Parts: sequence; structure tokens; C-alpha cells
Amino acid sequence: MGVTTSPQVKAAFMESQLLQLKQENETLESSLKKAHAEISELKTALHRVTQRHSALEAENEDLLAQNKHMHRMVLRLTADLQISQQNAIETASDLSMARSRMDDIQEEVRWFG
Repeated sequence: MGVTTSPQVKAAFMESQLLQLKQENETLESSLKKAHAEISELKTALHRVTQRHSALEAENEDLLAQNKHMHRMVLRLTADLQISQQNAIETASDLSMARSRMDDIQEEVRWFG
């Protein structure tokens, strides 16, 4: 004994399922719109971050170049300082010898003077 369902009951059931599917579809479409909006926001944020990253890379390259230049200047100034120090030592030595000779000459002048 099979249970028979009237066409009106079947139609009501189908309409109920169709309404449920429409509601689910609307919910999914709403979620999809929200997801698209979030994706758009994320793309915009990614673009800003990428631009900032590029700017920072360029700034970093510039700073590295400046650092290399400054390093070369420090090496050059260090070499100049070493030369100046050596010249000062030699000048001090020459001055000391000149004073010694002057003292010797003054001593001779006293003896023969």
C-alpha cells in the first residue's frame, strides 16, 4: 500500500523548497558581494603597501649609496690624518734637532764669545 500524494501537496512542497533555495541564494549572493568588497579593499591595501615597499627600497638604495660614499670619505680622511700625524712627528723631530743645534751653537758662542 503506497501513500499517494496529491499534486497540490507536491506543488506546495516544491514551492517551499524553491523559496528556501531562493533565500539561500540571496544569502550567498550577499556573502559574495561582501567578499568582493573585502577583496577590493585588500587589493587597494596591497597596492598601497607595494608602493610604500617600493619607496622604502628606493630610499634604502639611496642610503646604501650614501653610506658607501661616507665610508670612502672616512677612509680618505683617516689616511690624511695618518699622513698629518706622521708629518707632525717629523716636524717635532726636526724642531728638536734644530733646538739641539741652537743650544750647541749658543754653548760655542759662550765658550768663544
